[in-house]
Amino acid sequence: MSTTYPPLPADFLFGVACADHQCEAYDSAYPPDVWDWWEERGLVPQPRRSATDFWHRYPEYLALARDLGCTAFRLSLSWARIEPEPGVFDPAVLEHYARLVEMVRGAGMEPVVTLCHYVWPLHLEWDGGLVGAGFPERFARYVEQVRDACGASVRYWLTFNEPNDLVITHSNFNRRFPPGAPTWRSWLDQIDDMETLIRNLFLAHRHARQILHGGPHGSQTMVSMNSDMHGFPVFVQRLLDWWTCHHFKSARRLRTFLAGLLVPQTAQNATQGFPDFLRSLTLLFDGDWWELGMLGQLPTYLCPSDCVDQLDFVAFDFYAAVRWPWQIPRLTAALDGHFEQAPSYAPGLYNLLRYFDERFKAAHPPHGKPILIAENGVVNQVAAYKLRGQNPPRDAIDPATYLREHVRQVQRAHADGVNVVGYLVWSLTSNREWGLRFGPASDFGLYHLDLDGDPGLRDPGLPLHLIETPAAELYRKIIQQRGVGKLS
Repeated sequence: MSTTYPPLPADFLFGVACADHQCEAYDSAYPPDVWDWWEERGLVPQPRRSATDFWHRYPEYLALARDLGCTAFRLSLSWARIEPEPGVFDPAVLEHYARLVEMVRGAGMEPVVTLCHYVWPLHLEWDGGLVGAGFPERFARYVEQVRDACGASVRYWLTFNEPNDLVITHSNFNRRFPPGAPTWRSWLDQIDDMETLIRNLFLAHRHARQILHGGPHGSQTMVSMNSDMHGFPVFVQRLLDWWTCHHFKSARRLRTFLAGLLVPQTAQNATQGFPDFLRSLTLLFDGDWWELGMLGQLPTYLCPSDCVDQLDFVAFDFYAAVRWPWQIPRLTAALDGHFEQAPSYAPGLYNLLRYFDERFKAAHPPHGKPILIAENGVVNQVAAYKLRGQNPPRDAIDPATYLREHVRQVQRAHADGVNVVGYLVWSLTSNREWGLRFGPASDFGLYHLDLDGDPGLRDPGLPLHLIETPAAELYRKIIQQRGVGKLS
């Protein structure tokens, strides 16, 4: 029998999440972002098209979240629409987002706003992108405009979504995401780019936090970034953190050693020649270097000293975990977008909550930092296998079971003194998952929406056919009783 833990406090944030490119419809009246650019070139299997048409129909979606009982709603802003040309900001788009966040708050939900969720303007990309020397200042200019338009309604901000994964997208190690890197560029140069981006993200985040703290909520403003965390066994996570710090501190020696070995090869050939080694190196960039920097454990060439401790809460996304070290290779399923194969081990969420709580309490005794789970969810793995005519493996999981097990671990952590303040489900509805065709293996929605066939997505005058899943019904009950409780 599962252990029952005390309910979460009345001010605990239960919510859902979405992102601009994945849910807002493509509209030729606005400039494309970097993902639209990839989609236009056929570099991803399926373009977003109408997505869920959140841009026009957000009142309907907010009503769904409100009816679930949510007290938080995470969304992101389209930087490409807000700043269509360098230094030119569209007042109508800023007003649109101001109305949106006001409606979130009016529906009784705390807006959690992401400023850059994997996409940015093409004019920025053509001018050096996120690795350009002037990127932190350009991001700060954008944030200042957003603060002035929306700051009165927003207290929780996330500057960049999944910064650790964002760094990998600037290489050939992960070919599913733009901008990637030219195939002729050596992978040592790509590592230089990724290190430059890490530094730029720290600088841009510091600028943004200072700007947002200058807004209406002042020092009560909460600013962070949400890392994409994989559920390793705890001792493996500690070893990975030690190795990450050791690698970055000795990076010059490592680069000197590898330069003579690999520089003459192209990035593509190097990847083919040393796949396991390169795969392990990506873990260094895909780990929790963001948190290590905030704790002052990275060298200053990556995290300048004035960027340390520039967060008001800890935030992370959590999807897959393993119990034993020999199962770690299975985590690559989630990294590669095979979500129906991603392993689920709910106590991994408890372990990570405890791990971050301990580390930040050691740095900031006695209370540490509040912790927000910014994304947590799963596709219907059982249905995905059955649709292909295959028998699901024994550990395949459905979203309702996954939700029940993971919320129970949040309650367990809170009961053990972890300062966890919120839990957001990814996602409210079906949406366009990055670089994947729509189907059961890419549908995280509490409400199902046929993104390819619903007439309402082609004709705004028609209603949408949203189907409540068992996970949505369960989440409503969980929110009502502040946890799993009698649902056991």
